[in-house]
Amino acid sequence: MELTLWHPIMDNHGLVIAANTKAHQKRGGNLCAPVPKGEIGLCGYINDHTNADVPPTMNEYKVLVAKLPRGGAGIDMHCHDVGLEDPSTVAGDALKAIGQEASSSAVPTTYEEWINSEQKKRNSEWENNVNFEVSKDTAKPAKFDKFTLFNEGAESYSMAHTSVASKNI
Repeated sequence: MELTLWHPIMDNHGLVIAANTKAHQKRGGNLCAPVPKGEIGLCGYINDHTNADVPPTMNEYKVLVAKLPRGGAGIDMHCHDVGLEDPSTVAGDALKAIGQEASSSAVPTTYEEWINSEQKKRNSEWENNVNFEVSKDTAKPAKFDKFTLFNEGAESYSMAHTSVASKNI
């Protein structure tokens, strides 16, 4: 299918480890990395890949894809070729985490710290809220008592009007 299976940025094992760390934090401690499994269309997930596993696994993978046409480089190897941003330019937090980009503050070690730092960056140029006064930080977010995304009855309606997919799907 001429998809890109390797990019030189993958040689930066520290960046891969930093990205995996962020993925673990976002996904409740699981990496949840999708991988092909068996025949076309099936996939499994890698959940238990440690930081120590990254360099040897990436090196082994690089050797494997090097045997493929173009060394694993697809027809549209660079993200900008298909209308996406270059991961090396948008990997700011991951690059900061491995010390490859100057950072004015400490690298967050928890998801909560990361959210807090991202919110501060996003709001750094805001001087006032809509009431034209500085808002105080709160220790915890406001209580959220909605436990469903849909109105009552939506789940039973959808179940009544949905059939199980065939084994062919």
